[in-house]
Amino acid sequence: MTLLSDDRKRVGLLVLIMGTMALIVVGVSFWILYETHLGEVAGHLVETAQSRARFIEAVARFDAQHHLDYPGGPMAATLFQVRDAHGHFRGFGASGEFTMARREGDRIVYLLRHRHDHVDQPAPIAFRSSPGEQPLGEPMRLALSNRSGTMVGRDYRGVLVLAAHEPVAVGGMGVVAKIDMAEIRRPFIRSGLWLLGIAALVIGAGATLFFRISGPLIQRLVETEDLRDSRASLARAQEIAHLGNWDWIIPADTLWWSDEVYRIFGLSGGGYSPSYAGFLAAVHEDDRQKVIDAVQTSLADPTIPYRIEHRVVRPDGGERVVEEQGEVIRDSSGQSLRMIGTVHDITERKRGEEALRRLNETLEAQVTERTQDLERSNRELEQFAYVASHDLQEPLRLISGYVQLLARRYQGQLDDKADRFIAYTVDGASHMQALIDSLLAYSRVKSRGGSLKPVDCEVALDRTLELSRDLISRGMALVTRDPLPRVMGDAIQLIQLFQNLIGNAIKFHGPEQPRVHVSARREGADWLLSVTDNGIGIDPRYHDKIFLIFQRLHGRQEYSGTGIGLALCKRIVERHRGRIWVVSQPGVGARFCFTLPAAIDGAIPPADDDIDSSGPGPDVRPFDSEEPA
Repeated sequence: MTLLSDDRKRVGLLVLIMGTMALIVVGVSFWILYETHLGEVAGHLVETAQSRARFIEAVARFDAQHHLDYPGGPMAATLFQVRDAHGHFRGFGASGEFTMARREGDRIVYLLRHRHDHVDQPAPIAFRSSPGEQPLGEPMRLALSNRSGTMVGRDYRGVLVLAAHEPVAVGGMGVVAKIDMAEIRRPFIRSGLWLLGIAALVIGAGATLFFRISGPLIQRLVETEDLRDSRASLARAQEIAHLGNWDWIIPADTLWWSDEVYRIFGLSGGGYSPSYAGFLAAVHEDDRQKVIDAVQTSLADPTIPYRIEHRVVRPDGGERVVEEQGEVIRDSSGQSLRMIGTVHDITERKRGEEALRRLNETLEAQVTERTQDLERSNRELEQFAYVASHDLQEPLRLISGYVQLLARRYQGQLDDKADRFIAYTVDGASHMQALIDSLLAYSRVKSRGGSLKPVDCEVALDRTLELSRDLISRGMALVTRDPLPRVMGDAIQLIQLFQNLIGNAIKFHGPEQPRVHVSARREGADWLLSVTDNGIGIDPRYHDKIFLIFQRLHGRQEYSGTGIGLALCKRIVERHRGRIWVVSQPGVGARFCFTLPAAIDGAIPPADDDIDSSGPGPDVRPFDSEEPA
């Protein structure tokens, strides 16, 4: 008999498992017997220790009443009687013995002669072992600690023993009945080795006989089991994937379905015989003709495979969506003999796709609606800001003019309080005018901004420095630059951007001479520009706050301004599809960074009048003081 290599391994593994199980059973049996025996020995030790302890307590109580005149006292009489009785105690087994001791300070003093050293007065041992030393006399230590029970531990010799420890209620003594663990285990180890050898011989002989006698039967069983396992695995895989297979014998018009196909169609394999006509009857009537057409096309043309999605109607009225694929097998003359294929239940996938499509449509509608609402809200807000600031200009000019007229005509003619009131009014009107101008400029960034064209930042910075000449002179500031690029931007708004950033750098200076440096570097399709100063710096907690409109970190008494400058910078940069941020720490200056799109190659450069050298124009305000970012 010859078995395949895999089959031999399989049978060998079976024999190994059987042998291992036999050994495990034997081992467990031995372990149960061993634990049972251990429990019996422990019970015997407990009885011995308890009976001895009670005996000693009874003798001590008797001596306490009747041997008061005994030399050394009643306890000496008790010890004498116990030692005398112990002299006739032969122990149990080869190593079992009974010991008694009491604690004197930090020592354990044994009171009875030990079975193993044959001295009348055994040497005391330490009650507590030093770190790193092996603890001795563990059972007696527990007995002298007023604890009773059993344990496996080291005795006074350092030998592992099973011991019962019991405290004595008089004299601060304890007793221990013990036996060496080696003596308990020895017969089980000897018997186990014998049994292990016999089991190995039996298993080896049995395996040899098994292979020689039942080899052919095993081979057939293995082949049958493999086939059964393969079919079961295939059926389980098809059930998990909702994928069945079918085989149609065309000349005989017989159809075979796998179990999963029956499940997909909601039919029972035992009470239904599939056929092509029965299959068509299960197809949804709206899809039936296209299924027939697909089958006929595949049968007529070998180059066109059968593949189609359609609905099926189950006997209970439920509908499923399936995907079918098939291949036609032909004879040498091209006659169709069989069509084999698969059917895949894709109902859940179709439902998921439909739910996802509806969700996407809903989300797109919501996004479109919210985008329109946001755009409408932004337009209304910009219009409101523009109208409000524009309509406030005229009455504010009237108030400011009359207040200044009062200040000129009656300055010094009234008392000091009146002069202060007039000064407060003039200052408030001037500040209100600055706020309205800033708000108007802020609202016009998008509504009144020019188209984005190639702009030379060198030219824009030159115009900025011309407009800020007085501010730079008063602050004795030093403004330096690296070579600056050409970007796509609104020239007027870029001047506003540079004005606010350089003006802030000069205004919020430290004790040293204000120094401002403008630099740039390329980052992909954008230019990253930086305005760096040596001013008072900004706490990182406020790096985001400073770009909000009307947000100030200092009062107007410390630094003038409207609180709109950096918000205006952010609005300008965002209109140029860039972003702006600050890198700073208190006391070490600040670096404002912003990105602008690089100029498109071949774009038409701006005309000379795109940047008016005479001034900033109607929408460009000189430096608008702003808090540091």
